[in-house]
Amino acid sequence: MLKKKVMWYTLRLFIVAIFLILLSKPALADCIDNPRTCNKVLLCAYAETSNADGFFWNTKKYPLHVEEAKRRGMSCRIKGENAAQNKESNSANNKGKKAADKSVSSVKKSVKENKINSTENSEKYYKTLSPANMDCQAIRNKTLTNPDTFRNIEEIDEFLTLSIAKMKCGQTSVLKEAPQKRYKHFFTSKINQTTDNFLKDKYTCMAALIPDARPILQQDDLFKTSEAMLIDMTNDGKPEFIYSREGTYHYDEKDPDLSRKASQYLFYSKKPKIDIPANSKFMNARQMIVQDLNGDGQDDGIFVQHGPDYKPHKRHENKIMLSSNKGYTIKQLPGEKALYHGASAGDVDNDGDVDIIVSPGYKSRVYAYINNGKGKFKTKYLTRERDHSLNVVKLWDIDGDGVLDLVTNSKNKIQVFWGDGSFNFFNKEPTEIEAKIKGTLASASDFTFGNQKNTIFASITANYKKYEIKKLVLKDRKFVGNGSIGEGKNWVIFINSCDLQGDGDIDILNFGSGEMAWKIWVNTNKNKLSYLHIPLPNIYLYRDGMHEASLVVLEKLYEIFGVSDKFYVPEQIYFQNPKYKSDSHYYLLDSDTNEFCKLFKNACVFSRKLRLSN
Repeated sequence: MLKKKVMWYTLRLFIVAIFLILLSKPALADCIDNPRTCNKVLLCAYAETSNADGFFWNTKKYPLHVEEAKRRGMSCRIKGENAAQNKESNSANNKGKKAADKSVSSVKKSVKENKINSTENSEKYYKTLSPANMDCQAIRNKTLTNPDTFRNIEEIDEFLTLSIAKMKCGQTSVLKEAPQKRYKHFFTSKINQTTDNFLKDKYTCMAALIPDARPILQQDDLFKTSEAMLIDMTNDGKPEFIYSREGTYHYDEKDPDLSRKASQYLFYSKKPKIDIPANSKFMNARQMIVQDLNGDGQDDGIFVQHGPDYKPHKRHENKIMLSSNKGYTIKQLPGEKALYHGASAGDVDNDGDVDIIVSPGYKSRVYAYINNGKGKFKTKYLTRERDHSLNVVKLWDIDGDGVLDLVTNSKNKIQVFWGDGSFNFFNKEPTEIEAKIKGTLASASDFTFGNQKNTIFASITANYKKYEIKKLVLKDRKFVGNGSIGEGKNWVIFINSCDLQGDGDIDILNFGSGEMAWKIWVNTNKNKLSYLHIPLPNIYLYRDGMHEASLVVLEKLYEIFGVSDKFYVPEQIYFQNPKYKSDSHYYLLDSDTNEFCKLFKNACVFSRKLRLSN
């Protein structure tokens, strides 16, 4: 009897299984073509995808299924849509069919159960929930912080995420129009205007503030560049960009010539045609600085070459790029070959032309190129050999006495050699400032000055693993105090001073080439040492149509802090790779977001902070 019952139940199960299979075929086909015919389990199967980080909407392959799932208020197992549900469904994958059934049942819960009803909870969770799971009424009632009162990155994050939540909840007039600000460079003395630091600050700030002043590099050019020279080659008041080649800091088996030989540098201009001078190949031009060397009113370039930054070292000469009516020509500067590291330009002897100071890395036998007024130079040694290097030199009239002073780094000290209108900087004892980061001995990597007398802004690094930007104050040629502007991990090498917001105080920015990331420290109180680090990741956000609200808010954040997000696309392309493409606003990859995140890790992390899970 028992045997017959077992056979009967087995036959029933078999018939039911056949029936379900037959039913599933047309349903499956209908589900592929028309998501609205899908049951919830099938819809989730198409609408979601997963990787090591969890579950995500499969917008790339099945956008209509994703749209239908959202229309029904479903979350499936999407990371961030519902934290409790994600936890349950992820654990289900590891516990077999029984737990999986629970996750399916959790999908069937009504959207009403998942609603967040209190203002307190909506404030806590709106960063990670879709509009269907937010109390939009409470979010619309929340007030955005005034950006002028930002004190820390948490307040910026709150501003961004609440702005996005409001826009997701249908509030269109979230962000007020930012005031129009015109570029205005700091006033400084006539002698300081002869320095390369003056033009470096001017052009870098123009590139940050003025729309279409920066190129957005195309294809593999983006990944082949290192430091940049900003120089007005077309005499239109705006800088062109010359990028050095990346790859001189280590031996590259795939490209040994790049590692050991001079490479063609990359010239970019908004104008369709730009004359690239012959012999514009260089080998690790550690400093690329700009001033008018021949007195014709047009920028000239100085390339200070170090050579390979690993053994066996090879010493190099320095070169200049001089302007003329026939275009630019590149000439070799006199003097010995060396592992050059630091350089600065300015009218050292007050004779009306621009001279150059260089510091060969080897034992720092610093010397000058003295200009005859027409761009021809003779050399003069300024120091004897030392037992250490002066890797950074910078000319500026610090105390306002009408002559240029020389700021250097020396071991773990910053030194100011006071000028007297001659090249005798090293005849007197300098003012010394110890360079430390939280007690750790460090060294300076760059200096900038702004428009404040007796003030030096220094970028200091400890073993290239952490940095601190400091404001150093002097009085009567004595060091009287310092304050910290910002600090962090890694290395910030070049810094500039600028008035980004047009409010009359000094902001500090770091211009990074290649991926062109910016680090910006905004002065939030001109009467106090109060700086806010704005981690703007630039424009490299994957524009897949899923988080346009995030981009709108980011653009507005640029406006608030005086940074333009408008780039021009140069016609010049040096390294072809049609896999990548861009327009004048956003970099696009012909791939998925995961590949984008591999290429632009910092921007990816920040963009994920900006957006709600979609």
